[in-house]
Amino acid sequence: MKLLFIAGLWFLFCLTNGFGQTNGCTDPQADNFNPLATLNDGSCIYSPQNYIPAQTINLPSTLGELSGMVYWNGKFWGHNDGGNGAWFYAFDTANGSVKKVIGLTGGSNNDWEDMAQDSLNFYIGDFGNNGNGNRKNLRIYVVPKEYLSEAGDTLLLGNNQYKIIQFSYPDQVDFSPTGSNKTRFDCEAMIFHHGRLHLFTKNWIGNYSVHYSLPSLPGNYSATRHDSLNTAGFLVTAADIGAEDQIMLTSYNQGGACAIFLVYGFDSGPDYFKTGNKRKINLPSAIQIGQLEAVCYMNGIRGAFGSERFRAGIFDTQQNTRRFTTDQWLVDHYRHNQAAFAEPGMMRYNTETGQFEFFNGTAWQQLEGIE
Repeated sequence: MKLLFIAGLWFLFCLTNGFGQTNGCTDPQADNFNPLATLNDGSCIYSPQNYIPAQTINLPSTLGELSGMVYWNGKFWGHNDGGNGAWFYAFDTANGSVKKVIGLTGGSNNDWEDMAQDSLNFYIGDFGNNGNGNRKNLRIYVVPKEYLSEAGDTLLLGNNQYKIIQFSYPDQVDFSPTGSNKTRFDCEAMIFHHGRLHLFTKNWIGNYSVHYSLPSLPGNYSATRHDSLNTAGFLVTAADIGAEDQIMLTSYNQGGACAIFLVYGFDSGPDYFKTGNKRKINLPSAIQIGQLEAVCYMNGIRGAFGSERFRAGIFDTQQNTRRFTTDQWLVDHYRHNQAAFAEPGMMRYNTETGQFEFFNGTAWQQLEGIE
């Protein structure tokens, strides 16, 4: 009886720990797709892909150094790079006209690099660190959305209306000046996910973008280091999350080539790069689309890129936004892995209706389109 009892416990242990599951690549579009795999293990390998996003609008000179943006309440909200003042802007998705200017009284734009959001707040990352790699005042401004509906074209928020998150990298112990663009501790990309802010570094030395996270509440923190992504020399410039299981990183290299890294199909833990599919998709060069510095999803699979003005020799590309869609890369993955997505925000493809759906926590709902 004792042996039977132990055997029963072992059987239950195996069932709850994936007994009988097969690890492998579960994306049919990958070169090494394994149709027998039941647990995605981040091993998918993809052939090179090229993508030309449609240009939507050129932006006014006010947004000449657009460096981060989000989509909320029917508008784009974005900010300029360092040295442009502690201002951010609401601008029209159809023609780029600025609808509202918001200033942070007492704030400063040392090097604002990206924006993120949750249901209550905007998060503005003042964490650019490529000057000498030795900043000790890395911070994120927390701006409540409740103030942004106030009337008027210009809004000044007092320092009692916004909060600040301060942080440091746990593995940065040497703060000696490195010189320009010679540090591992620069950052231009941030998302909000599962109650935390996630940062992805701009890899000036080495080939890896490192993933850190920290709480989204005001305070002073040492960030938690997670996994890393081999970008092969491409510099990560922005990030956003569409559906709960889909992250996009924008990038360019020092030769002017632009690309995105699409990360999807990861599990519910924070190690996106270890468990998710990692797909590099080549875009036109900076000469053609501008200096790629911002990205935002407008629904689970569609959104917009934002580019700074790019000048090199005889070339002068105006600041702009361009629309993208990710469904062409994800549709086969969602078709094949529908049972894997059951957390709020997860997506799937409904083969009966031919539509994408998202899980709202109770039921699957059709993903609405955008204009």
